[in-house]
Amino acid sequence: MDRNGPADPQPQRQHLHPEKEIRVTEPHPDDPGPVDPDMPTRRLIVTRGSRIKAKKLVWWELGLILQYAINLLAAREGKGKSTVASSWAARETRNGGTVLWIGTEESRESAIVTRLIAAGADMDKVIFVDVQTDLGTGALVFPLDLNAIEDVIREHNVTMVFLDPAKAVVPPGFSGNDDIAVRQYLEPIAALADRCKVTIIGLAHFGKRDGADSGQLMLGSVAWSQVARCVLSIAEDPDTGTRVLTNTKANYAGTDRSVEFRIVSTTVDTDDGPTEIGSVEWLGDTTVDARDLLAGDAHDDDAGERTAAEHWLEDYLTANGPTPSKVVKTEAAKEKISEATLKRAKKKLGVIDESSGFPRTSTWQLPSRLTASQATPVTQDREPTEPTGPDQPKQDEPTEPEPQSAHANMSEPTGDPTGPSPATMPARQFSKPARNRHRTISGKPISSYPTCIVCSKPVVAGQGDRHLSCGKDEAAS
Repeated sequence: MDRNGPADPQPQRQHLHPEKEIRVTEPHPDDPGPVDPDMPTRRLIVTRGSRIKAKKLVWWELGLILQYAINLLAAREGKGKSTVASSWAARETRNGGTVLWIGTEESRESAIVTRLIAAGADMDKVIFVDVQTDLGTGALVFPLDLNAIEDVIREHNVTMVFLDPAKAVVPPGFSGNDDIAVRQYLEPIAALADRCKVTIIGLAHFGKRDGADSGQLMLGSVAWSQVARCVLSIAEDPDTGTRVLTNTKANYAGTDRSVEFRIVSTTVDTDDGPTEIGSVEWLGDTTVDARDLLAGDAHDDDAGERTAAEHWLEDYLTANGPTPSKVVKTEAAKEKISEATLKRAKKKLGVIDESSGFPRTSTWQLPSRLTASQATPVTQDREPTEPTGPDQPKQDEPTEPEPQSAHANMSEPTGDPTGPSPATMPARQFSKPARNRHRTISGKPISSYPTCIVCSKPVVAGQGDRHLSCGKDEAAS
């Protein structure tokens, strides 16, 4: 160090404590230091992999619900999320566990409790928690009340927590569309589940759009499904009227398990007299996947509709030449072709969209036969378009050890449940027959249309035994 000059900045030093393997990092000279002088020094703790004991996965319900973690149960409105959750809660109480139910969307007396009773729950094993403030009774807020909830869990030996919905205890100003905010909300809850050895099931909502990716269907950020260890999706099978529950995020399971069930009416005696409410009747494992049902008919009927729309639009513009888009849309509507399907057909065919005149008029025309393969469609529509196809399901390969049975080495009571559940129902010994779908175009069976003698596809625009475009191609050849 030069006595007449400033001291050279000292390099950052690290002291290794062998007995604890803790690295204490001294602050850099340019580091202003903590705002609070009493704030403890930040330390980096190094742990060798050989010192970490591997633990096996424990399933509460094999292939569906992972213990000591966050599991999400998602469906569209009215498909039985709360009813299924009540069935699981009742099963846990019958097995000797204690359930904490945190619900904000329904009446505790007329819906939540009644549904639990219908499912056969031991109501002495179900607890609810309210917040008392100077202004009266308030609602729980995480992470503000997380430490207090941990005390409740330990005091009452809670083994399972239901959040109905998963957003029931979000803080004020919380945005469910913000990835960072969702992670900051869920990750402390996930740590609580592991620390207290409690299984958490949160209920989530799907939007109305069709798609096979449950993470994209879920309202809000994809972080909801990313932080959860399992995502259980419910969909209704239109062929049978039953419902299918599938683990659509099965990173920790060897296979995607699906279970079929139906909602049945159950009578519950109340102080006001008997009342009817739905309960679950489990039917056993099934080969039907909820993702296929959530995707709608995008893989078959909708594809046929789009192909038919492409033929109709090509025939129409071949016969009429450049046509105002408003006229094309009007004529398509007469054929029961939706505007969204028409736009997809327009894009697929590379239809040229030009605007001219005052007021400006949009005109559609087919690209030149010689340049069709290089033509770039010019689209000037200002209205939003619908999704162009179903979401593709994630193909995550399992990265964890083989799943273990839910009925071995469980720390919670494992008494036999008194009612049916997916675990106690035997897997079906037969495969469900393929669904017999009847494809229609414009509301009529596809078999009612003549088949084009050139391309063997249906002719839907009244052009006889061949499409105009096919006839033109045949003549040119």
